[in-house]
Amino acid sequence: MIYNILKLIFGTFLSRISGFFRELIYAYYFGASVVMDSWVVAVTIGNLLRDIVGEKVIEGAVIPAFSRIYNSLDSQYHKKFFIYFLNLFFWMSIILSLILFFNIGHIVNIIAPGVKNFNLAVRFSQIVIFYLIFITIYAYFGTYLLFFKKFFLYSILQLIGNLTLILTIIAFIGYLSFNVLPWSYLLSGFSMALFSILFFIISYKRIKNFKDNIKNRRILKNIEVSVELELYNKEKKNVFLGFFPILIETFFSKASIVVDRHLASLLFEGAISSLYYSFRLVQLPFALVSLAINRVVMIELTNSYEDYGVFLNRLKKGVLYNILFIIPIIIFTIIFSEDIVKIVYKRGNFNLNDVKSVSFTLNFYMLSLLGMSLTSIFSRALYVLQKQKLVLFSSTISLSMNIILNYFLYKILSTGGIALATGIAFIINSYLNLYFIYKGLNRLKLNMEFVKLAILIFILTFFILTLIFKLTQTYKIGGV
Repeated sequence: MIYNILKLIFGTFLSRISGFFRELIYAYYFGASVVMDSWVVAVTIGNLLRDIVGEKVIEGAVIPAFSRIYNSLDSQYHKKFFIYFLNLFFWMSIILSLILFFNIGHIVNIIAPGVKNFNLAVRFSQIVIFYLIFITIYAYFGTYLLFFKKFFLYSILQLIGNLTLILTIIAFIGYLSFNVLPWSYLLSGFSMALFSILFFIISYKRIKNFKDNIKNRRILKNIEVSVELELYNKEKKNVFLGFFPILIETFFSKASIVVDRHLASLLFEGAISSLYYSFRLVQLPFALVSLAINRVVMIELTNSYEDYGVFLNRLKKGVLYNILFIIPIIIFTIIFSEDIVKIVYKRGNFNLNDVKSVSFTLNFYMLSLLGMSLTSIFSRALYVLQKQKLVLFSSTISLSMNIILNYFLYKILSTGGIALATGIAFIINSYLNLYFIYKGLNRLKLNMEFVKLAILIFILTFFILTLIFKLTQTYKIGGV
């Protein structure tokens, strides 16, 4: 497990370094400006759609079912399964893109009613919306790369996308000005889709010999063809049963970002950009470390879902790996937040006031890093256990708490209050998912394990909050 995690972390590190330069390009050319606010609104829509029909849905609904077919049936069934859902996701992305294209003004108005240049945000979004088609292809083939344990190939797909975006902006900003933003984003999605297909074809050719082993296994078990067909149809049905709860849950979990930016649009000019830049700094360690760990852990859990003892041990290891990596990052970031923001962003149009605003918000976002990491691994464990509806329930509660806390805290702490509300909501989500896991395992002797983890999460949350308020009190709260 460790070796696979390190491969994924290394590849993700290369991708995130390129993402770091992408953010430098944004900050250099556009700063925390009205144009950038409009662009962030468009990117929010693009990323939200990616999350809703992207990797998480395929990981949670398709891969567990594919794993059971791949490990039990003849190769014709897993090929048939793969092609069936590839067609389904592809056509669904096209239809959804067209529907959203003709209603994009309403969506922008919901996400950021106070955005300073509404028409520009709409124009950006109309182009970005077709990113969904390319990113769906990338997500589908990329998730299968994870299943076949091609972790490094999967992790560098984002690197390819970022390099495409950066080079497009540098090459064409002189001709297109700020209009280069959505087109560079679209080309980025296209390059990721193209290379995910190429990597999958290369990888699948290398593992094709497994199909004979699978066929022999079927003969040895004396599985009748009719029984195989019944199992195949059952797993297809399981995908659809799990798909919609995951779809709705993903929408709810990502809707918190929409709520955050909706409120930020009512604050000072550049508030949306401050949230965007600070949250990008949170996403860096989350994607680099936590998401890498959790994706490897999910593949391991998928292969051990019938043995609850092995399942639990692998899950606990994943939680401990998350904590051991994430907590030092949180502490370091809170202590040196302003220096980090200066190093990363302060150049070009990004001024000292922008640094203060982003670093202030970043400190309060640090609780989200812990909550996001734990929620990510616990929700994946529930997907493997086919408890998608429970994940949906916990996300609904979490979103409700985020909305309530947002409206109280943003008036007191400005963008910091918005960030803090998100972190508290993620912690609540992780608690609920943890409870549902142990309830789903139905093992009374595990009660003490549940209590230990629950107490540990509480202690870490209290510690992070104490650190945030102790080291953020010197900032000008409210006006930033």
